[in-house]
Amino acid sequence: EISECLVGSEMCIRDRYEALPVITDVEEAIKPEAWPIHEGGNIVGTSRAEAGNVDEAFQECDYVFEDRYTTQAIHHAAIEPHVAIADFAPNGKLTVYSPCQNTFAFRVIMSRIFGLSYNRIRMVAPAIGGAFGGKLEVTVEPVAAVLSQMTGKPVKVEYNRKESILSTRVRHASVNYVKTGLDEEHGGPGQLRFHFPQAPRQSQAKGLLKEGAGAH
Repeated sequence: EISECLVGSEMCIRDRYEALPVITDVEEAIKPEAWPIHEGGNIVGTSRAEAGNVDEAFQECDYVFEDRYTTQAIHHAAIEPHVAIADFAPNGKLTVYSPCQNTFAFRVIMSRIFGLSYNRIRMVAPAIGGAFGGKLEVTVEPVAAVLSQMTGKPVKVEYNRKESILSTRVRHASVNYVKTGLDEEHGGPGQLRFHFPQAPRQSQAKGLLKEGAGAH
């Protein structure tokens, strides 16, 4: 709730905020009793894959190990940072030069942002100075395009290293549970569970929970 008042010639603003729970741990976020950060719950989606009878195979094992592993978020750190040049022509056609990995999807996204048909958008992907999956998503391209549209001139937007780390795609942190069964002669089955936290700018995290299991 925000209210405004006029004191003399100065305006004062009174802010009132409601303190909500903060969840920074993926394992806490997926508990049934966890505060729902998003409408409908905190689990974006689940997927499961199995092969063979895992429970039966574990019962036949001489040794069973259960372990928990974690990985941190990782930035791709390509030598070339995120950069784009946009040219919004007077006839309303948009040309964007971007060393990206997904030119056709970029054109679709730019079409939706600017309300242009595909034939009025040209995406040009020059040689890429490294990407490793980190340039699959739109980042600086719409910014350059908006500025070009506003100024009527080509605009180049280039992130430095810090800006690339803070404002673009990263590889997700994860919590992994690995259950492995072994017998003394033939090895045994394995079972994996993965938890992926999804931050606002990590837009390709399809789900918070993925599971897989296999028995041989």
